[in-house]
Amino acid sequence: MLQKRYLALAQLLILSSCLGGFGLEDRVAIAQKRDTAIYEDDLNTADGLRWAGPKLPYRRTVDIKDGLVGVPLGKVAADRHGIGSSVNLADIITGTFSHPVPGRAVYISLWGSKIEGCFVEIVVQLAPNNDTLEKADMVPSLLELGIGSQLLELPPQTTSEPKLLSQNYRYFAANLQDESTGTWYMTRNVFVVDSAIAQILSNAPDSEVRARLTMANGQKILIPINKKTVASWKTAYAFNPACQSPDKLAQQTALSQKPLLKAFTDYSGSASQIAALDWLQTQINAPILAEFTQRWRGTKTANGQSLKLINAAKFYQKIPQQQEALEWLQGKLTKHTQDQFLQKWGS
Repeated sequence: MLQKRYLALAQLLILSSCLGGFGLEDRVAIAQKRDTAIYEDDLNTADGLRWAGPKLPYRRTVDIKDGLVGVPLGKVAADRHGIGSSVNLADIITGTFSHPVPGRAVYISLWGSKIEGCFVEIVVQLAPNNDTLEKADMVPSLLELGIGSQLLELPPQTTSEPKLLSQNYRYFAANLQDESTGTWYMTRNVFVVDSAIAQILSNAPDSEVRARLTMANGQKILIPINKKTVASWKTAYAFNPACQSPDKLAQQTALSQKPLLKAFTDYSGSASQIAALDWLQTQINAPILAEFTQRWRGTKTANGQSLKLINAAKFYQKIPQQQEALEWLQGKLTKHTQDQFLQKWGS
């Protein structure tokens, strides 16, 4: 009998080692309560994340700090949901879903804002029953959120598929005696969040929110977001509610003050800029375009066809005559037209 007890104790120690020393969920939660910040390096999921992300700040907002100088870079809150097999003795020891077993999945969500902008990231971790799966099983094509009576649709930030990462693991049967091996897989998926989405999330009622992932294979997975995490969105998106980088925000501020002058100065020939100028051309009546052309060319009488704005942008040389013509034209545009032009220019 004594030998069996020693054997069971040894197996428990082996199990704890195999699982990477995750510890009890309650202990993790208690330790996390003392942490008010996380280093940016600990949020880097591009090359993988330990199963169930044990070091992430769940259901609360913390500061994101630079790993070298400790400068605040943003704020983040995390949530986690597990799906899979029933609880066994190993789960009681180390916490449910703290370790992979066949048929188990964990969905980790990161919500927040940084200097560069706002983000929602979903990490999918799956331990399949047969150790193999298709990439389409792991890659979401859409994230939907039900906020009150609103349905938000968040597409992926890029059209390229994320990397499929994998990790081998060992696990014991419910009797803690029969040892087996398996492979679990992971993808990280970042979704588009602009200031309008961030505002909706920040104002969400303090109650559980349901999220739905539509995978590339058509499968739909419902994920509950804990009400404490939802309440944390207010502070998580408060760091950068505009969801714009400082350079982008400064550019938009300058554009809002003198949109034509700033736009012509920053013209680079991008598709959005060309489309914005072509659209603006159609919003200006012929007499105003003729007058603009005269002021641009420094002539007092009309001479041929009116100047196209796209050509004016290409040959803008910042000379006073051209600047004065642009400021005069801006004065002839309504606020609504200017706002639409800015939106098209920055899209």
